Amino acid sequence: MILLTFSFLFTFGGCKKQSEQAKKPTEKEAVSAVIEFPEIEGWKLGEVKTYKGDELYVPIDGEADRYFPFGFEQAYFASYKKADGKGIVDVQIYQMNTPDNAYGIYTMYDVTSPDRDLIKNDVLASTISGAALDFVKSLYFVRISQHEMDADKDLLVSFGDSIAQILQGKSEKPKMIALLPAPGQIKYFRRWETYRELNYDITENIFNLSEKTECVLGKYVMNLWESEKKESELLIVKYPDAISAENALERVKDYLMLSAVSNNSFKKKWASAIEKNYICVLFYDDEIRTDSFAIFQKATENIKNLGK
Repeated sequence: MILLTFSFLFTFGGCKKQSEQAKKPTEKEAVSAVIEFPEIEGWKLGEVKTYKGDELYVPIDGEADRYFPFGFEQAYFASYKKADGKGIVDVQIYQMNTPDNAYGIYTMYDVTSPDRDLIKNDVLASTISGAALDFVKSLYFVRISQHEMDADKDLLVSFGDSIAQILQGKSEKPKMIALLPAPGQIKYFRRWETYRELNYDITENIFNLSEKTECVLGKYVMNLWESEKKESELLIVKYPDAISAENALERVKDYLMLSAVSNNSFKKKWASAIEKNYICVLFYDDEIRTDSFAIFQKATENIKNLGK
């Protein structure tokens, strides 16, 4: 039986990201870490640089903290220069500790774009936006970007196919993704540090997120009028057991109800549901209540029907 609760949310806060050491993969999850960048006709491959653990702060200092909650292990950076000197293509390959975590870090960058899933060679998902390509395959999240040249989708696809060919393994999307109604912007993750980045208004780990939890977050943009849009947010969390889910939901309700009587400027309504070891929490504005609840109800039905 699904239990529903409704109230208001008033919260506001800042964010301080923290890095942690990546968890080591099991033998079953491990894939060869030897990456040999391909030779590409018309392009000259430069030095390949490898970064392990905290060394990631060297090339992407301000962004490295985003990777550690996803089990980052090592990264390979290289640049290709066009033979005539009129262009550069940078390739960044990030190796995570599980395929699910590789997909999760991909969703942190995934943008709304019609140029999706154009890369072959067992690539799970890909997105091209302007002069940049992101894709995920097995343990690897890959970012390819063009510089000093016009954006060229065909070139990005060619590079993407070539890089994907050298990466071992293949994977499927985490099963949690199917619980979210589509369409929407999807984020997949496990830990509090990631959710804190996605929702600045929640300032405490009220969902008790950890390596033992699994989360999907859907963001749904709805048009009120041509000049105004509202966004609802749907979070589903899977816990190790029903007791953990119940304890987390009680903490969530206590926090949100207390926020409702505070003087904070942020204002959202909320609804929650629990089924077995899953909780589902919706944040929405009153103007989009009907559409938001349609999404919420579909999600709770998906959870209830698990295993049937």
